[in-house]
Amino acid sequence: MRAGSQLDVVLESDIYKEQVVARKAMVYDVQDQRIIISQTSPPLYRRHIGVRVNASYLLKVGAPESRPAIRMGIPATIVEYQEAYPLSSSNVVPAFVLKQTGEPAEINLRTHYRVRPPSSSDLLLLVNGERVNLINLSLGGIQYSHRRGNPPTEYGNVTLTLQSGGRVFKTDGKVVRISSPVAAAVHAQEMEYVTVRFLGNNRDLEFFLGKKILMFERQLISEGKIVD
Repeated sequence: MRAGSQLDVVLESDIYKEQVVARKAMVYDVQDQRIIISQTSPPLYRRHIGVRVNASYLLKVGAPESRPAIRMGIPATIVEYQEAYPLSSSNVVPAFVLKQTGEPAEINLRTHYRVRPPSSSDLLLLVNGERVNLINLSLGGIQYSHRRGNPPTEYGNVTLTLQSGGRVFKTDGKVVRISSPVAAAVHAQEMEYVTVRFLGNNRDLEFFLGKKILMFERQLISEGKIVD
């Protein structure tokens, strides 16, 4: 990555939401572990200083005649906002400074794109053997709801079982977020939402989920519930 490169900046807190927002930016300069970038679109604000992000870019590899592009992601933290960064001797612009916190690694932004299964879906989810309500899923994880237990759900690893059309997939996951619904109803207060990130590299499950997500997207588009 160098000055002039195009970046997609994703807030770490957005990764487990239904839709990942990739903020477009240009690299102004790279100084060791510090990356100076333009204001993004959609914009970042001063309140984002201290927030962890993933800044990704396309890297071309292979022979010149083929040169397939792969997306590389850099974990970083937004550490500074500069109101008047000197882009040239006669041109100052607003800029943000990212501090790299890890090594670049290949990333797929669609891994975190979440879709809600239609009500007609036969996809079932069990967590540690308990059937739960599947809210949404992506290639990287799932979100579900269930009645708050005693003892309550804890952060840590869980065993996931996905069933559909006679097929069964088991994989391990890690609980990354536990929240309560914002509702006044008594029954809602008894529920909790849990977000789980898949662990390991289960190619069969990834292929299965990829087909399911595409099928769900097409069905929801045809029903007018999401816009293509």
